[in-house]
Amino acid sequence: MAKRTQRQGTAGTPPAPRSYVLGGVLLVAVLLVLFVLGPSAEEEPSGAGTTPAAPEDAAADVGPPAEATDEDFCAGFVALANSQAAFVGGGEAAPEPLQEAADDLLAVGVPPAMDLPARTGYHAVLAGIYESIGMDLAPEAVGAASTAVEGADSAFTAYLDQRCPA
Repeated sequence: MAKRTQRQGTAGTPPAPRSYVLGGVLLVAVLLVLFVLGPSAEEEPSGAGTTPAAPEDAAADVGPPAEATDEDFCAGFVALANSQAAFVGGGEAAPEPLQEAADDLLAVGVPPAMDLPARTGYHAVLAGIYESIGMDLAPEAVGAASTAVEGADSAFTAYLDQRCPA
């Protein structure tokens, strides 16, 4: 894969307000899906009753994530958000398009500019999407911490605001 160069912004120039709006909209869409499709309080805990079939693992052979450009990552994240919006909106009853978009984004990799807290916030978003369709995602698949990192969600939102212009 050919390595693309990153666009450099002017040092000290704040991101355009539009980028904050895009980042906020994408984060709200992801959180909405997690809320709507997340496990309900009426479901039995995974260890209660009969043993359910183990969900597929979206990262069965976990290794370090591929290195992505900011542009490729952002394009994949927008595609995932669009697929997720269609899935939640009822436009697509089958989870396959959502899984394909999540798999595509996972295959793109993670930009080196995304630090550990942001990767951990990204993992929470992507793992929630996989969980909503009955799959698991290991933190290592995106280079995230396996334990909670303070400020992870806001770090990922800040990454989107700074690197994924509208």
